[in-house]
This record gives sequence, C-alpha cells and structure tokens, in this order.
Amino acid sequence: MVMKKLEEVDKISDLIYKTQTEQCLLKQEMKSFTSKADTLLNNTVTDCADILNNCTRGKDGVYTIIDSKAVFCDMTTDNGGWTVVQRRVNGSVDFYRNWTEYKNGFGFADHEYWIGNDMLHRLTSLKTQELRVDMERFNGEKAYAVYSRFSVGDETSKYKLAVQGYSGNAGNYTVQ
Repeated sequence: MVMKKLEEVDKISDLIYKTQTEQCLLKQEMKSFTSKADTLLNNTVTDCADILNNCTRGKDGVYTIIDSKAVFCDMTTDNGGWTVVQRRVNGSVDFYRNWTEYKNGFGFADHEYWIGNDMLHRLTSLKTQELRVDMERFNGEKAYAVYSRFSVGDETSKYKLAVQGYSGNAGNYTVQ
C-alpha cells in the first residue's frame, strides 16, 4: 500500500515537473512573441526583411512599414523579405507620370504601384539595402539581377541611384 502511494507521488511529481517545464517554455515563447509584436506595433519595421525576421511565417502580400506606408512584400523569392518598390500586374495603372507623382508614389500596393522616390531614399538611408530586379518578357522568358548594395539619393540629387555587387542572369547594364 505504501509502495503504491509512493508510485502515485512519483507520478504526481513527474507531472508537476513537466507542467513547470512547459510553463517555462511558454513564458519564453510569450516573451519572444511580445517582443516581436512590440516591434510590429510600434512601427519600427523599416522593410519587408524586418517583417520576415519578426514573424514566424511570412506570406506574399501587403504589409505596413515605416511612416505607415503600405507596401507589397515578396516573402518567397530568394528566401523572401523583399520590399517591392514597383509592381506591374496587367498594365492597368498608367506609369507615365510627373515628377511629383514619382516623388510621392502612386497606385495601390495590392495591385500596381510605385513606392515613391522619397520612400526609396528613406529606405536606403536607414540601412544597407539589396536590390533585386525581376523581369519577364512577353514570351514568358524570365531574368533577374541582384545588387548587393543599392541606395537612392534625395530630391536635391534628383534621386541618384547607386548600385554595386551585381549577380544574376539578366546582365549588368548599370553605368557607374
């Protein structure tokens, strides 16, 4: 009888230990989740790479980054985390625009849009950015170019583009 009670006490002790261990793991997960949620809610997310790094799963779609800017994030191509700066789907948005429209951006992130030159300058001023250009011909042939570093100047520089570190299969047509 005493042996049986001791076995029950051992089982209860094991159960308590397992429960405490699970609680500890849950607390750690909650702290991690809370930290990631704070990052997202406090809008300290500067680009889609930040979103990918702060979320367990990222899906292609519209997300909000700095300055409450809605952008399309490509979370699947080449490990994901790409902030899409120009998106063309079917040609329904006219890209023949004036300086001010290119400065501020136009269109809708969930369809066709240009992120805006001011936002490009801001994004590339906050941290080192990588540029990926994906192209598709009318016949379906695809090509891409990746630059390991790129930046866009401010309006006084006429949004001068600087790139370096080319790789890809599209050819490097930049003039330095």
